[in-house]
Order: sequence, then structure tokens, then C-alpha cells
Amino acid sequence: MAVIDDLSSSLVSLRLVLGLTFALAGASKLRNLNAFARGVSQYRILPANVARPIGYALPWMELTIGMLLVAGMWIDPAGVAAALMCSAFALAVGINLHRQNRIPCFCFGASADRIGWHTLLRIVLLLLAAVAVAIGPQPSPAFLHGSASSAESGLRLIPIITLSAFGLIALSLIEALPWIVRAWTSSAVQSKHTPTRLSRCVRRSNEVT
Repeated sequence: MAVIDDLSSSLVSLRLVLGLTFALAGASKLRNLNAFARGVSQYRILPANVARPIGYALPWMELTIGMLLVAGMWIDPAGVAAALMCSAFALAVGINLHRQNRIPCFCFGASADRIGWHTLLRIVLLLLAAVAVAIGPQPSPAFLHGSASSAESGLRLIPIITLSAFGLIALSLIEALPWIVRAWTSSAVQSKHTPTRLSRCVRRSNEVT
């Protein structure tokens, strides 16, 4: 029973993380739909006359899939649709990385963030989550409600909320990975070229002697 509860908690957490990510991505793109539609053409995967209409439709599809997953409605079809979209995203990003075409990601709307291997890693993780949601057994309503008391139902929510929070934090860290690496390397280079207090003292003593 505990194993089933753990599996149910994991699947619900994956569904929530996937749904929130899709809903956020779709809503962010809708803020500047024209810019995103133009951005789809920059990937140079589809003809321009096909890429633009897809660019206009894609955010609405993401938002709808995300809302369905968060609400727990039509989970299997929504999971399959999310997996197909993540596969297409991974293919588009992978092709452009192979071309060394570091175009803006447009993953969360129009921004200057360019694609990289961290982008592909995030999409692959979302793809695995979508596959798990699509093919995994869905928890029954009794998992959170049933005959359990309100206290027991509340306790069952704790691992779901915790896993969902960790999942969202992990995706955020993957997205911020290039900035973390750049900040770390720049500080390392700066400290390497900046003389320490000891080296300045030694230099002054040498000048005096």
C-alpha cells in the first residue's frame, strides 16, 4: 500500500510540475504572440508559411494542456499531447544546436535567452515526465479523499507538494545554469587577476629593498 501511495504521489507531482510548466510557458508566449510566431520561423525547421500559423497556435495548445494537467482532467490525452510537443521541441532545439545556430529560445515568451544544452536537458526531462504521466496508472479519487480523515488527506498532500516544489526548483536551476556558470567563471578569472593583500605586501617590500 505504501508503494502504491508513493507511486501515486510521484505521478501527481510530475503531472503538476508538467502542467504548471506548460501553462506558464503558454501564458508567457501569449504576452507577445507576434514575436513568438516570428521566433518559430528562426528555428528553420518548417517553411515560413507553415511556421507562423503554428507559432500562433502553439501557446494556446500549451496553455490548454497545462490547465488540463493541473486540473486533473483528460490526463492521458493531455500527457500524450505534452509528450508529442516536448519531442518536437527537443528535435527543433537539437537540430539547431547541431547547426551551431544559437537562436533565442522563446521557451517562455520573447526573450534574449539563447538555446543551449541546458535547454535540451530541460525539454528531455519534461518529455520523460510527460511519458510517465501518459502511461502511468492514475491515482483513484480515494487516494486523496475516500474514507480517510481530513488529517490523513492533508498528510498525503505533503509529499505531493514537496516533490512538486523540488521539481519546479530543479527546472529553474537548469534554466539558470548558463548564468551560474558564467558568474562562477567570471569571478574565478577576476580573482585570478586581482592581486591578493599578501602579494601586494610582498611587492611593496621588494620595492622598498
